[in-house]
Amino acid sequence: MSLTQNQIAHYREHGYVVLPNVLEAGELERYKARLREVALGAHPPGAASRIMRDIHFAKKLLPPPADPERALWKVMNPDRFDACLGECLRIPRVVDAVAGLIGEDVLGFLLQFIYKAPGVPD
Repeated sequence: MSLTQNQIAHYREHGYVVLPNVLEAGELERYKARLREVALGAHPPGAASRIMRDIHFAKKLLPPPADPERALWKVMNPDRFDACLGECLRIPRVVDAVAGLIGEDVLGFLLQFIYKAPGVPD
């Protein structure tokens, strides 16, 4: 995926760039479904420390939601325990875009999925 000069300039000024539709709908649904499984407990025991709950639920400031996925804050480095989610670091369109910003020698060292469920306070 080639970036426009405007996208590159935005990255250089703000430190990020949004790439709408970089993931195909099927890919996005697959990752969302797998993250839901992880939220419901389908992960290796050692991965539990990488699944972080929203502070409102972790500190019991709010009662736990009926749906455990709504209590998620983020999943850290899922590529280290899940092959499906690890694919995100190797999607050619994403890697090409990153290489267009920082060069061809790309190394991913942190992958995280951040949640903001509707109705959870900021």
